[in-house]
Amino acid sequence: MQPELSTPATPASSPAPTPSAAPQVAGDARSVAMPGSVVEATLTTPVAVYPGVTHPVWARSADGAMWRGTASLDDRGRILLAFTTLLTQTGTQVPVTAYVESSDGPGIGGRVRTASPNAARTALNGLLTGVQSFVQSQSAKSTTYSASGLVTTQERPQNFWLALGGNLAQAFVVPDTKAQVVPFGQLPAGEPLAIRIDVSVK
Repeated sequence: MQPELSTPATPASSPAPTPSAAPQVAGDARSVAMPGSVVEATLTTPVAVYPGVTHPVWARSADGAMWRGTASLDDRGRILLAFTTLLTQTGTQVPVTAYVESSDGPGIGGRVRTASPNAARTALNGLLTGVQSFVQSQSAKSTTYSASGLVTTQERPQNFWLALGGNLAQAFVVPDTKAQVVPFGQLPAGEPLAIRIDVSVK
């Protein structure tokens, strides 16, 4: 029966320090994102990338936390998903350094085909429209969670859902290309992911 950091002991058992807010945030972060651990998650928004393209992406882990990161395509034709922020079920935003890995290394391989730049851009435009709808719906939602038998409702932090600068369209980097065809990688929403955490919040 050893108490864990994320589940504080009863007041009677330890009359320790008064500042309780900071340890709670750290415990919340560590319980979701332990450095070196692998978290099972599901892709919430689709991915569509070709060389030079980056765009925001969201995933949900099995514990209900939401992860925000960036999708790109490397020069070996692997789709890379790097996550920098997660939102825990209790509404805490946690900075992380994490990436999706497969059994054969970082990223996801075998999902690339050739496409014309116009076809790739059309797919990206459709993706942007879908992501905008997702972000708008999520930023207006509130999170309900239960702690110690109580149900609490709170607004999701707006800046978690909105991309850098608050302009989602600008977060989609789509370069011009003179090539007649480009390697084009796609992942659907619902794709299972394994997220490897490098560094968690202190």
